Amino acid sequence: MADSENAVYVMMEKVTKAVQTIIAIVVVFATFILFYALLFKDINGVAKDIILFVLGCVSSNLTQIISYYFGSSKSSDDKSNTIHTLSVQQQVKKDDVTP
Repeated sequence: MADSENAVYVMMEKVTKAVQTIIAIVVVFATFILFYALLFKDINGVAKDIILFVLGCVSSNLTQIISYYFGSSKSSDDKSNTIHTLSVQQQVKKDDVTP
C-alpha cells in the first residue's frame, strides 16, 4: 500500500512542478512581450495606460518567480521533498520488517 501511495505522491509532485514551470514561463514571456509592445509599438491613450498597469502587475509576479526559482524558497522546497522521501523510505522499511 505504501508503494502505491508513494507513486501517487511522486506523480502529483511531478505534475505540480510542471504546472508551476509552465506558469512561470508564461509570465516571463508575457513580461517581455509587454515590454516590447510598450517600447517598439505606437500605442497611445487608454491602451498605453492599460499596458503599463498590466506590465506592473506582471513584473511584480516576475520578481516573485525569480525569487522562488533562485532564492531560499527553492531550497526550502527541496528540503521538504528530501524529508518526505526519507520518511517514505523509513515507512517502507518498517512495513518490510513487520510480519
